Amino acid sequence: MSLIISGNGRSGTSNLFDFLYRVLEQDGVHPYGIYEPFYWGKPTWGKSYEELGPFLSTIDNSSPAGILANKTIPLYVESLEGLENTFCYRHFKQLIGDYPNFLAKFIRASSRGLFLEAIAPDVQIIFIVRNPIRVVSSLAKTFSHFGEGLYASDFHRFDKQSVAIFGEEYLNYRESLRMFGIVGAQVLYWHFTNRFNYEQVGSGLLKNTSIYIHEELCSESIESLRNLVGRIGVDWRANYDSIFSRHTGHSSGQSELPSGLLSAIKPSIDLFNEIAMHFRVSERFDPFKICRNSTLGVKDGPVFISSRNESGASLIKKNIILEQRLKRAFSTTQRQKQRYATRLKQLDCKISRLESDLNKNAAEVLILQRRKENLISRNEQLSSALQTMREELICSQRAISHKDKRIIELERRLKKFRDIKFYLVGSKFRLFFFRIIFGERLLKRILNL
Repeated sequence: MSLIISGNGRSGTSNLFDFLYRVLEQDGVHPYGIYEPFYWGKPTWGKSYEELGPFLSTIDNSSPAGILANKTIPLYVESLEGLENTFCYRHFKQLIGDYPNFLAKFIRASSRGLFLEAIAPDVQIIFIVRNPIRVVSSLAKTFSHFGEGLYASDFHRFDKQSVAIFGEEYLNYRESLRMFGIVGAQVLYWHFTNRFNYEQVGSGLLKNTSIYIHEELCSESIESLRNLVGRIGVDWRANYDSIFSRHTGHSSGQSELPSGLLSAIKPSIDLFNEIAMHFRVSERFDPFKICRNSTLGVKDGPVFISSRNESGASLIKKNIILEQRLKRAFSTTQRQKQRYATRLKQLDCKISRLESDLNKNAAEVLILQRRKENLISRNEQLSSALQTMREELICSQRAISHKDKRIIELERRLKKFRDIKFYLVGSKFRLFFFRIIFGERLLKRILNL
């Protein structure tokens, strides 16, 4: 069971978070609660809304990584292209990776539906829309949606990206709201983020996102509430109606709005009516039932971003602390990058040297291989020559042996003839006698041996 609740600030997201957390607990599902991960850190997570109070009072529980994640992806996510390479995507993938059941609440993801669906493909996303008069009144009286000093750069990003997406329509509406200062900025944010999300849902681009109207959930009829509970796969119980607070959000008493605002924000009221009718809200919204006789007047002149509303000082203090943390983190990151760059350069040089040595060794191996082949060929030649010489040696030995026998025989005969010579010379008579027997010529040959 994975659920994400999203919507503009002051749209009832905290109330719904608390309700669904308790509903799922009663149903035997124990989701890991992740509350505002673009701001609060892990000490605040895994708790119901009622348990969060003490944890939201100290800056030590803020999450620099979450704030950095908020700044690394656009406020409007138009496609998934390149999304997986962002720090924000990797951060939240790692964050929820260990929790198959989680219930998360984002108010800074109103126009980031594609991102929410990408980080958890099987998740159900519930997007809450509340009428703009109530939202901007609560925000103006309590805090800016852009967090004054805390998220001051968000408005400038929002302004730049809105111009790129909506063009002249945004510029004209911004100009008509400029005189209302920070309240006008809230109207702009409400209008274009809700419109962007509504169009993505209507076009089918967001497949797991459902839009609910806050006023309808808080009405006496429980049909919309039952529908929402059924959508998350939980059977309705009688006590669920009693644990859902009908309170319509912080600062929901008499609205204090700049005079003339109602007529100026007619496009936003019409957009709310269109969304409400599309999602079968029973009665058309009448803004004048909510706010008559506005008393606030023009707030902060033409300036959209102010740091002097009720909670501005505390937000600026938090901003200073977070900026110091971010600067330290950025400085550390830069030093790490420099070290990594130096190390990478060293490794590149080492790789180049190793490649050079490898090529040199490969050439030497090739030379040695050729030498080996030549030696093998020469060895074969020498083996063949040696075999021939051995055969010739055997033949020579046989011939020598034959000659040795002949010499022995000749020596034996020579000895015999010498004996005869000696015998012949020993007696003239015998010499005369042998001359007669052998003849003169043969006898001389015998005597010459």
